[in-house]
Amino acid sequence: MESVNVAMLGGPGAAELAGEIAKKGGETDMVQYNHKKGDRSLTLFVPAKYPEKIQGVSYCLQATEHVVLVVDALDRRLGEQIVAIDMTGRTQGFLLLRNYIQPEQVASLLAGTALEHYEVLDTEDPALLRERFLELEPTHREGATRVDVDQHFNVKGVGTVVLGIVGRGSVEKHQELRAYPSTKRCTVRSIQVHDTDLPKADTGARVGLALKGIDSDDLDRGSILAPEGSLRVVTKGEGLNAQVRVPRFYKQGLRSDQVVHLGVGMQFLPARLKIDGGSLEAGAKGLVTMMVANPLVVAPGDQVVLYSLDDPNLRVAGGATVT
Repeated sequence: MESVNVAMLGGPGAAELAGEIAKKGGETDMVQYNHKKGDRSLTLFVPAKYPEKIQGVSYCLQATEHVVLVVDALDRRLGEQIVAIDMTGRTQGFLLLRNYIQPEQVASLLAGTALEHYEVLDTEDPALLRERFLELEPTHREGATRVDVDQHFNVKGVGTVVLGIVGRGSVEKHQELRAYPSTKRCTVRSIQVHDTDLPKADTGARVGLALKGIDSDDLDRGSILAPEGSLRVVTKGEGLNAQVRVPRFYKQGLRSDQVVHLGVGMQFLPARLKIDGGSLEAGAKGLVTMMVANPLVVAPGDQVVLYSLDDPNLRVAGGATVT
């Protein structure tokens, strides 16, 4: 089964439209809307509790390759989400303009960002949009298995179950994996995608995995199931070095000793910044060491987004690619 995952961001109309395109499913910091047609599945991810909390925006963008930005109004809420999309590097997407907003009105906000070449949708018809999204190219990432865990719990008679997204490669029944950042190992007992038992699930699939050899208490949201040695664990007190780009709209820039949260995969963890020269100005790019307070799991190519949760104007403070 091929999976197409789409983040639906923007104004209040995003959730309403998602519910007309697909059937509402599970809800955490993000709400999922699912539709299956033949051997292809479509999952729409909408942030929950936004704008009060920005974590849902991070999770939705990290879980998807395609974005639909519903533009109901030209306000701070829209601007913050544009910056988050840009810092996550999501270049494949659509704009849905409402309330008589014209493309030229948003052009200056999108210039020089990952959204600059987003396609402007010419319809709000849910049936037409559903078919358009189902035609999108499914995500295919070659390499070692990676499953980013969103939820985990014990089920009587089954054992430990996790819900997550296959972020790379494929996961197979009876496969042995490590539950990063811990050193615990487990075996995949069974796999479900959209309530269908499968022997294997590929990149992009939203999976339910029954696991053997591990307890739910050994897992956290953001745990990653992957083969031994395939991922890096940045331990508590250790630094992750990366070239961080500061958004041009983040006027105060970054400074040494500033505490931010790092969004990568289903992880959202605090870190303290160390910057040569003491600061990094808005629109600049430079080497930053992110000293993590808890273990952080990364792999080359991961997009790390820096969030400053207490900032009243813009909570997206930077972005970097792990090398």
